[in-house]
Amino acid sequence: WVEFKRVGEAPTTAQARLFASTLRYTVFWGANAVGKSVALAEVTRRGLMGALPGMSPGPHTVILAGRTWVQLGSTLKYLWETVPAGTFRDIVRYEAGGLKGQRLQVFDVVGGPGKGGELRTGTFRAENLAGPRADVVVSDEPLPEAIHNELWPRLLGRRGRMYVAFTPTLGMAEDLGYLWELVDDPKRPWAGEISVPL
Repeated sequence: WVEFKRVGEAPTTAQARLFASTLRYTVFWGANAVGKSVALAEVTRRGLMGALPGMSPGPHTVILAGRTWVQLGSTLKYLWETVPAGTFRDIVRYEAGGLKGQRLQVFDVVGGPGKGGELRTGTFRAENLAGPRADVVVSDEPLPEAIHNELWPRLLGRRGRMYVAFTPTLGMAEDLGYLWELVDDPKRPWAGEISVPL
């Protein structure tokens, strides 16, 4: 598997901090266009192959979620640019903002170090996000609290981790109380944040 690359670029300092995070719960937030979606794609790829700090070899289940398919499409495009051919079934392809080639958005990893794992993608209301245990949850935008409370316990049995990235807006302030409570609580040293200023 190729290491992180995006048109020949090295990761930014903030992205490198995210890739090296040993936290079980990492919030990656900051201004628009600072590389959050690229970083989430790389975290997803590393999660699939068991290459995040402290992860054992695969197979692993990674859930990649977003508020809308349009939003999630950017992260999926970046992911598709870095996974080698043969990672997923031959019929799977990136097209029109998403992964295509099968009915459900649950993709078996059929080659490489992550062979036997699966990538589940969906919006916050997608049925395929409910139910499975996971090793890594990656969220492009903060999860609604109810979805967060559904997914977080699914990580615990596997000592999994969650990554949440977003650009804050004033309309989010009330909705993220649960998230800041986790990050700011000194009794929860396994949760933290990486902030990327403009």
